[in-house]
Amino acid sequence: MTLRGARIESLLASLPADAEGELRVHSERGVDRVLLRAGRVVGVDLRAHFDPLLDRLQRSGELDPTRYHRALTRLAISERRSGELAAALGVPKAAVQEALAQQMRQRLAVLERRVRSGAKVTFRSRNVASGEVVQVMPRVSQPSPKRSDNVVVPMNGEANRQRARERRARPRGTTERCVTRQQLVSAAMRLHPDRNPNATPAERRKLQDELARLTAAYHGL
Repeated sequence: MTLRGARIESLLASLPADAEGELRVHSERGVDRVLLRAGRVVGVDLRAHFDPLLDRLQRSGELDPTRYHRALTRLAISERRSGELAAALGVPKAAVQEALAQQMRQRLAVLERRVRSGAKVTFRSRNVASGEVVQVMPRVSQPSPKRSDNVVVPMNGEANRQRARERRARPRGTTERCVTRQQLVSAAMRLHPDRNPNATPAERRKLQDELARLTAAYHGL
């Protein structure tokens, strides 16, 4: 199903109250996804947008530099999520949940801008597994109608041709995962502070930034 609208809120509210699946926003960056269960947003996956939860927790003071680097290293060699690792290192559950909620609201704001720029929006109904749920957000209510924002329309041939031209114009490797798990584990070991005991504080920050960049590339952020 293809949707057209000026606001991501309106598009979400136009779906059935028990909608389950993914709202997809198609732009030159790739396909962004908003996961829904029982009509509620439970996850937002953005392409070409780096907003790591661990950095957010460090900025808020919930993670000191030592625990931040420890969590970053574990993230590189583990399948566990950032929030789980932060909680295991002593960050209060309420602080992790609030940081996740802030992260999701910010990502929805980014999607809002992409929708306003004319990105194609579709909805695919499917079962969303419990393991995909990041945070259950409040239900989006239908705003007071000022104009008809939500119209289900088919994409015409010219629109499809324009999307194809945009895909061909996009630089290769813009959204594809470019770091393998083996490369990430190797980098995590090489950049670990124990392997660089004589590094200055500035050099340590540079090593952390490099590991953060590789971790983000591996996870497709």
